[in-house]
Amino acid sequence: MSYLAVLGIIKIHPMLQKIWQPQYLLLQKFWEITTVCLAAQIAVAPLSIFYFHQFPGLFLLSNWVVLPFFGLFLIGSMGALFLIASDYEIHYLTIVYDKTVSVMNESIIWIARQEAFLFQNMGLSLSALISVYALLIFLYWGIKSKEVKYFVGLASAALLLQTILFLEEWNLSKNN
Repeated sequence: MSYLAVLGIIKIHPMLQKIWQPQYLLLQKFWEITTVCLAAQIAVAPLSIFYFHQFPGLFLLSNWVVLPFFGLFLIGSMGALFLIASDYEIHYLTIVYDKTVSVMNESIIWIARQEAFLFQNMGLSLSALISVYALLIFLYWGIKSKEVKYFVGLASAALLLQTILFLEEWNLSKNN
């Protein structure tokens, strides 16, 4: 899943980033975090639904909370390691660092407890999973190259996915 997330960030993020180009630095950073999260989630969501049968509805919120401070967290971790290795201990810095980590963890725990936004009992068969990824690949190449053959492939993948979902639903209704 990590490879898919990175692939989504590398391939889909630049396309999403072009949708809107804010003038202000704060909005630019917020939009960048949003598009990185969306790109990774687009790439990973079908596989996540296939394996775990659920989808986190608050993934953007948790990423908005964590990602802006993650760089500072890494720098703080490296600084703390350096201070420990140097036999220096600056007590107030370790307290601030500990409180920051605690607030971040509590925020993530609070978001994770919002059960209403965790969409569960979702099913995706292997054939539906493959057709969803085919659809995403054709969509990507269609947008990227604007060639008709990819849009024909996109339409075919969408039709295939609809057919698979219809047949699965039909077989389920026959069994019931």
